[in-house]
Amino acid sequence: MQIRARDLLLIPNILTLTRIALVFIPAYLISLQNPDYRIYMLIAIAVGMATDILDGTLARKLSQISDLGKILDPLADKVCTRVLVVSL
Repeated sequence: MQIRARDLLLIPNILTLTRIALVFIPAYLISLQNPDYRIYMLIAIAVGMATDILDGTLARKLSQISDLGKILDPLADKVCTRVLVVSL
């Protein structure tokens, strides 16, 4: 397994890192406990789900499968799930 710094610049890996950063938006909105923000939480979660689907699809179609991506994608899934569960 070889991880290179340039793998961070691959589109699927950028999407995965974006998903990790994006999960803190609904977590913050949940902490506010304001029902008016529900739609924004759902939108942020939906965008996160879309990036999860999109990064795998693009990695295969663009032949940008990397060892870093093989680590980041499951890590992002775990981080997103745990952050949202703890927030709720």
